[in-house]
Amino acid sequence: MSPNGLADRLKHWVFPGICLICGLDSHRPLCLCQGCELSLIALGEHCQRCAEPMPTAGICGHCQKSPPAFKHVIAPFIYAEPLDQLITGLKHGRNLAAGQVLGALLAQHLSAGRTARPDYLVPMPLHWRRRFSRGFNQAQEIARVVSSELNIPLNHRLIKRTRHTPMQQGMSREARRRNLKAVFKAKTTAQGLHIAVIDDVVTTASTARSVAKALKSAGAETIEIWCLARTQLEK
Repeated sequence: MSPNGLADRLKHWVFPGICLICGLDSHRPLCLCQGCELSLIALGEHCQRCAEPMPTAGICGHCQKSPPAFKHVIAPFIYAEPLDQLITGLKHGRNLAAGQVLGALLAQHLSAGRTARPDYLVPMPLHWRRRFSRGFNQAQEIARVVSSELNIPLNHRLIKRTRHTPMQQGMSREARRRNLKAVFKAKTTAQGLHIAVIDDVVTTASTARSVAKALKSAGAETIEIWCLARTQLEK
């Protein structure tokens, strides 16, 4: 854990209940006040497979043409302000307290009305070089909280990222697909398992497709992608 990340975590242990978005007292143990939580933009109508925002619910053209190996993506929010502050703060600002908030938000959404429980939660893996430079895996920080809240075992050793790939920000869907081809590999069998892969944001679902394909090849029966946010429709 980086010194900055440790300082952030200690600060919110000593001074719990300070909203990470507005900086005011949240008046509850969660470091997010109710006002800022209500300002998060919920995902509206979307593709029932990849959760891409759509004018009406259904299956998007991309998923119809090329069905993914995962059952569906579950995302409570749109990637927009102020949620992006929490995700960026965790991912690039090393604010690990934001991971606690994001995990609690995702667990809260998932706990409403779910019946089938996965056998394992699997954080989206980072290549060791990126994890070394960042100091942690943001998906694992979120997954720890979800695992604790929903009492589902965490398994971060089931699958790995086999090669280092360029950052995907700004890449098209096709460029992301090429960048992620055969990048994930299961380290052990997943025969018959129901797995939920945890990530922070789904953009084009290329990463989700790639990791799900690897898990399916390892024998997984059902694969879900659980994330905090889905990006808006590509322009």
